[in-house]
Amino acid sequence: MKNHVATVVTHPDKSDLTSSLQDQLASQLAAEGARNMTFRWLNEGVAFDCFFDAEGMDAAESILAPLKGDYDCTVQPNENRRKRLLVSDMDSTMIDMESLDVMADALGVGAAVRALTEQSMQGTLNFEQSLRARVSLLAGKPAAALDDLVGRISYLPGAKTLIQTMRKYGAYTALISGGFTFTTEVVAKALGFHEHHANPLPIKEDKILGTLGPEILGPASKADLLTRLCRQRGLTPLDAAAVGDGANDIPMLQTAGLGVAYHGQPIVVEQTPRHINHADLTALLYFQGYHHSEFTDSEDG
Repeated sequence: MKNHVATVVTHPDKSDLTSSLQDQLASQLAAEGARNMTFRWLNEGVAFDCFFDAEGMDAAESILAPLKGDYDCTVQPNENRRKRLLVSDMDSTMIDMESLDVMADALGVGAAVRALTEQSMQGTLNFEQSLRARVSLLAGKPAAALDDLVGRISYLPGAKTLIQTMRKYGAYTALISGGFTFTTEVVAKALGFHEHHANPLPIKEDKILGTLGPEILGPASKADLLTRLCRQRGLTPLDAAAVGDGANDIPMLQTAGLGVAYHGQPIVVEQTPRHINHADLTALLYFQGYHHSEFTDSEDG
């Protein structure tokens, strides 16, 4: 088995990968000392693997860098590509919204909450401080807004396929959010996650209290949960994949063997080595070497 694999993925609607691009990549890798190269289409025109032997991966990373303006690319050891645990963020990763922002819009405090969310996502404001400040703006607001939010959830392309395909092939899946359990419960059930974790939102007499408990599920908690799930299942972090988009996901992404920023904030892209900036969430399956024929979005597998 060749010791390294480079993967190139485009958006499935574009299907613009060609054999000439493979030839170009092979020539460049060979010039840097790569040996025994072979290519495999994971989905013709959409994703391919290039397997090769080399002493290290630095040269391959530099060769792939120019392609990243148009495609999602990664290079990694060929061994242990398929991960046995997936841990995912929720907002703007599995669903097409920042759920607290949407709820705040409905309650008339959207602008103030969005400003705090943006600072937190970019890493310029401590996550816990930001979350407590945002929730305090909801104090006394009707809890019925939660039902309205749940009714407006839409899922990002490839989300269900990612979860169901990994489940089909034996991976355990967990949704871990710095948001709230009333949303993660719905999203986890719809997409098929095995379990979910988030913060409770205290409500009394059908009103949002605007306070949170002493323990907040934030950046450190996400990484800790990934590590705990690995330990419970007899795995190591190298056996785990993680995906997220915001600054509070960085520790989790850095802990996982395959940590991927999905259309991430600039600070996330800077601090994580693997990114999906062009394709949908099925790119995370291609990065693990899944062939398109293996994909499923059926809970029956």
